[in-house]
Amino acid sequence: MILRLKSLILTVLVCLASVSLVHSRAWVYTFVSADHSGDLLLPHFINYYHQLGITYRRFLILVHHTPGKFPRDGLERLLGICQGYAVECKLWEGEYTPDRHLQHELTMLRDFVYEPLDWVVVADVDELQEWPTRDLSNYLANESQETSVTYFMGQIVDRVAASGELAEITPVNINNFTPSLFDQFPLRCVPHSKNASSSTTGRSPVTRQKVIAFKNYLRTGRSRRRVISPDAAKSYFSPCKPDRLCPRGGLDLGDTQLDLFNLTPYSSYENRYKYIGSPRGVRGEKFFWPYRVHPPKRGGPVYVHHFQFHSGLVDQTQEQLQRYRGNCDVDVELPNCEPLVPHWSSVVVAWRRLRTLLQVDTTGMHCELASKVGVSEDTPDGINTAYMGLAWEEFEERLNVESRVRNTVKGDSQTRLAGMLNSGNQEEEEVKTKWDDLVDAR
Repeated sequence: MILRLKSLILTVLVCLASVSLVHSRAWVYTFVSADHSGDLLLPHFINYYHQLGITYRRFLILVHHTPGKFPRDGLERLLGICQGYAVECKLWEGEYTPDRHLQHELTMLRDFVYEPLDWVVVADVDELQEWPTRDLSNYLANESQETSVTYFMGQIVDRVAASGELAEITPVNINNFTPSLFDQFPLRCVPHSKNASSSTTGRSPVTRQKVIAFKNYLRTGRSRRRVISPDAAKSYFSPCKPDRLCPRGGLDLGDTQLDLFNLTPYSSYENRYKYIGSPRGVRGEKFFWPYRVHPPKRGGPVYVHHFQFHSGLVDQTQEQLQRYRGNCDVDVELPNCEPLVPHWSSVVVAWRRLRTLLQVDTTGMHCELASKVGVSEDTPDGINTAYMGLAWEEFEERLNVESRVRNTVKGDSQTRLAGMLNSGNQEEEEVKTKWDDLVDAR
């Protein structure tokens, strides 16, 4: 008995020592719609990134619901998932606009991630990033120390069901084995471009990239295609001037006059950045250097597996098309109508075909059976993952890990949650990129 007790104490001390050596932590931020399959995707998302070493209290989830337009069933299921996993969820109710989305995102990161050297992993709820590790926090910390990188880019690949159909998502079942999203959508698809040169086919894969992780003293643009530099931050996040093109791009849906700069670290740490015009001789830890992206040759690219081709895609895309239709109609061809985005007409043609066939062109999208991703998402029988988050919270409290790693989460997540409850062909290949642009314009 005494030997077992000594062994347990030694194990705990080793765990605490290893935690204290980590100079930066990794947080995972995502946006999830309660109105479009969010309750089906979120448990898969949490389980996957938790297996990459992200503790439940490091998840930051922005939940959106449009009251009156959609029923509350999906919202109630999502909030139940948040409570079961004991993850931090913030509820946003109202009409969606891209700038309002950015405002809520910046506010959530500011309120919960205090340390500027922490890492923020950003992924949509239908994106699972294939990192070469099972301990993402330590991996990011080590790569940062060895290469001085401050952000990572990921390469997007689409995942499709074996039949090519827009398949239903199998929800996580806490009592039985649930196939992972990788097993449910085993085809890996990379659209090819006719403009790119290839010695064999005249086509080569289209590389679609987005920012997937960055130091907490940085922020991305709305589409996550780039990191906003300190030199451009004030212009990008300040209110858009009515007589000039808005640096944030996109459309004026009523919120471009929002002043978002004060929500960013560029405002909080304004004097600590190494700007482009800084003297070359200026060095020191007090300067944040924002321009070093992780080299793809070091360990290969990080693939972002995008699970958008499921049964909910048609309705979700229809809402986006309605938002940007201007005086056009998604169902009827109107001569001389003017949509709010130039590629709207091309996307609506692809959407109508997808709505009719409920299937994608796996040949045109260059789909093939994917190899197994390194980290398994499968949940073993008998493990109730819905309460693993609560168990971890209790474990941390018992060991007093919070004081050693300077946990920055304020308040009790259950109390906050209770408050929330109360209150094919080449044309198709070209359209694929435009489709992504439409999604980014959200």
